[in-house]
Amino acid sequence: MLREKWAYSPTSSSASKVVAALKYFGLIELSQVAESEMVKVTDRAYRILVDTEESEERKQALRDAFLSPKAYKMCWDHWGVDVPQSARSTLIFNEGFIDSTVDGFLGNYKKSMLFAGLHGYEVAEKHVEEDRQDVSSAEKSASTNMKQLQLTHPSSGLDDQHARQQKPMVTPSGVAQKGVGMRQEVFALAEGDVTIQWPETLSPDSFQDFEDWLAILKRKIKRSVSDQVVVKSQGSDQDGDDLL
Repeated sequence: MLREKWAYSPTSSSASKVVAALKYFGLIELSQVAESEMVKVTDRAYRILVDTEESEERKQALRDAFLSPKAYKMCWDHWGVDVPQSARSTLIFNEGFIDSTVDGFLGNYKKSMLFAGLHGYEVAEKHVEEDRQDVSSAEKSASTNMKQLQLTHPSSGLDDQHARQQKPMVTPSGVAQKGVGMRQEVFALAEGDVTIQWPETLSPDSFQDFEDWLAILKRKIKRSVSDQVVVKSQGSDQDGDDLL
């Protein structure tokens, strides 16, 4: 029944792989009823499918799904978002991974982490307590000097130069200033400017991650497209024709 709904042939192994992957991330549960295997969507999967993107519960469900596979959890505990170049050899020699599949695993790990919104989440968790302590002093500083606006990164024992590299200055308009070693492009739209920054030098793996992120970002931005803008524009043109 499930194979038919997914348009897979009865002998196709792809359906079994999809089911295994969904179970891998805790998105479905399998149960045996008579001679048939039943597939049930979990509460986590339903939350991800139905809830809004801004929902904290949905974001948490995505994070939980990403960390459900033991191998992903192990990598997250070891490296978090910063996967080192030595990760490949570590997985092969210490964790028993196969040389021919480890690259694909690491690529999927990074893509899944990006999709789950965990890139940057670890940093926020580590510094949440420091951020709370900085709130009081930041408010006092803002009340005495309203002409300048600066976002500072909690030092956490780092020197000032490193802290500045972690989070750049932000202008009152909300656009980050281009840092050293960075490139920036600004594309003007009728509704406002689109600004993007990237390092002058990227590794092939980093570019692949960036390209995957752009695809996700494109889908998210597409949801902001409003038909009302088009209708309004068409209405204005029609009014102009009537005047003529």
